[in-house]
Amino acid sequence: MKQAKLMGVIGGMGPLATMDFATKVIRLTPATKDQEHIPMIIDNRTTIPDRTNYILNGTDSPLESLIESARFLERSGAEFLVMPCNTAHYFYKEIKKETSLPFLHIVEETVKEVLQRDEIKRVALIATKGTYSCGLYERFFEQEETELLLPDEDEKQLIMDMLYAIKSGTPMEVSPFERLLRRFIDKGGDHFILGCTESPLLFEQYGLSHPVFDSSLILAQRAVEFAFSL
Repeated sequence: MKQAKLMGVIGGMGPLATMDFATKVIRLTPATKDQEHIPMIIDNRTTIPDRTNYILNGTDSPLESLIESARFLERSGAEFLVMPCNTAHYFYKEIKKETSLPFLHIVEETVKEVLQRDEIKRVALIATKGTYSCGLYERFFEQEETELLLPDEDEKQLIMDMLYAIKSGTPMEVSPFERLLRRFIDKGGDHFILGCTESPLLFEQYGLSHPVFDSSLILAQRAVEFAFSL
């Protein structure tokens, strides 16, 4: 088995989602022993300012920290980069300018996966208010036949509350969120894009067994493929 490329992970957004992504990479790697796994440098940079707060309210920008993380990983020998945080891809182009490394894009890879499924005509997006606000997913669906279903403002706040409860480890009543999912299903959106890397943890914690496109899992799959590519 050929030696894999060294992966650099811009992480800490949040730390649980970062570790979930790394675990997915390990589980997806076709290795039979330790030495065949993908080497990773994980910069679990938990001091990165909140992405959604910046996008919505103009608080401290995370961009400088994100660029510092990319540069640190490049100096440390990483051969390509991933960033398992959807909202942080608002800054993707600015980060990409500051590194010479290949940099996989979680939103682009997730949308590609959705659009390969011709039978899916509507898909609902579960994400942060920051991701909704800057249209990270919407722009990829503008010219496509697949319709992207979005929540209203109250539903966006409910999703945010559920996602940030995962970040903080705070239990929440899940029935309002289940009703939200049911409303999407009633509109024909019976597949869900988990467009926040905490959302797979949310679905797992509450046993929500709907068909999903897990952006964290899809990024992990593409990272494994890239790590072993020529």
